[in-house]
Amino acid sequence: YTDANIGGIALVEGPSMRPTLNNFAVESWNFDPNKISNIVDTPTKDIVYYEREFVLGRGDIVILRDPKTGGRRIKRVIGLPGDTVTPLTFGNNLGEPLTLGKSQFWVESDKAGFGYRDSSLFGPVDQQLIEAKVTLIVGNLSKIYWKTVEPLLPSHAEGRVKVPS
Repeated sequence: YTDANIGGIALVEGPSMRPTLNNFAVESWNFDPNKISNIVDTPTKDIVYYEREFVLGRGDIVILRDPKTGGRRIKRVIGLPGDTVTPLTFGNNLGEPLTLGKSQFWVESDKAGFGYRDSSLFGPVDQQLIEAKVTLIVGNLSKIYWKTVEPLLPSHAEGRVKVPS
């Protein structure tokens, strides 16, 4: 009941939301007799707290269902309904601007670049696919700490979102 109606915690894997999530490196041992150093830095897997009742704003981090695969994704809201967004395309070139519909949102990875599973690949996301809003980083698998998730736009999104006046 709590997870479905109030909120819960989730483990975040992968590099797409770096530097906000999974930014710390954990040293692990990888024995290879041909290497001088056998210490490997692997990104942490952050633990986040999410809320099921929320109001979305530009810059919020959300948990959503991928419209193509149905898998869960954690991304940042870049565009709100009515905004005009210029997407990134292959090679980080600018695509054709598009205006978001009444219940559409544009979500992107914090790590700039075409190829991450976000709106650059699957287009605008319908509001019904957004399941939760991430409000807190609880820590990672090596240490516990608390950090509020602030709504902000990554620098790669600047100038690509036009807000209706």
